Amino acid sequence: MSNLIIFGSSGAVGMQIIDLLNQKYVNYNKLKLIAGPSSSGKVVYVQNKDYVIERIGKYSFNNFDF
Repeated sequence: MSNLIIFGSSGAVGMQIIDLLNQKYVNYNKLKLIAGPSSSGKVVYVQNKDYVIERIGKYSFNNFDF
């Protein structure tokens, strides 16, 4: 399984990807949601778990596959 990162996770495309994850079309080991400053701190529910959207930063993509 992969470590996934969704950039722009609060936008239209990001929410569509999250919908696919909730339908369990994609298996993953670790998930990270990132977006711009206006969305950071929002909570998103994915596969029975809450994820906090993080603000994009210099090291946001370290240790992630996609």
